Amino acid sequence: MTKIITSITIATLVATSSYAQGLVSFSSSTQNQSTNNVTGGEVVTDSALGNATAGKTVNVASSFYCALFFSASQATTVSGSSTAHQGGAAESLLFGASGWAFSGIYGANTTTAGRFAALGTDSNGASTVNGLAAGGSATFVILGWSANLGSTLAAVAASLSVGAHGYLGQSVVSGVIQSGDGALITTPALMSSGAPGIQSLMMGVVARR
Repeated sequence: MTKIITSITIATLVATSSYAQGLVSFSSSTQNQSTNNVTGGEVVTDSALGNATAGKTVNVASSFYCALFFSASQATTVSGSSTAHQGGAAESLLFGASGWAFSGIYGANTTTAGRFAALGTDSNGASTVNGLAAGGSATFVILGWSANLGSTLAAVAASLSVGAHGYLGQSVVSGVIQSGDGALITTPALMSSGAPGIQSLMMGVVARR
């Protein structure tokens, strides 16, 4: 009788998880995130950005946000490139890179330098990937930016479209990772010291004109 009940329980969990969204652990608890920003914020000048009209200065905050994107088709590149990008070269995800979708998950820096944690998690510290079924596999990529550009993707895109100065960076694309289901499949950590995880994220100066 015990074996029958156990089998029914497992079958129920599997059936339930197939209708749920995939879970991931989105944080940099062990992997450093970095930028050429300095403690307390940096004053960026137009001349430093290569603008012929020098003299304008913009204080760039030392706080940062990031957003998680995923590819259910398991894309290995973003707009044809498989490498990480800094500055203006990292804008593709903001403006609709083919094959990639925003997971609905944002992160923000913690009080420990070089670390970030997801904004909003469940009791187990997991985040839900909107649009990816529980147990579904995908590749992932992170977009990070300085807080002076805004706290959402829409705000960042709007800021850059009017010539805002700040920091922006896109990570390398992860290997294929299976999302957790809250029951039978363990929730994966997206950042790790080796494949298939994402090892790091570097942000560089960006300004659109």
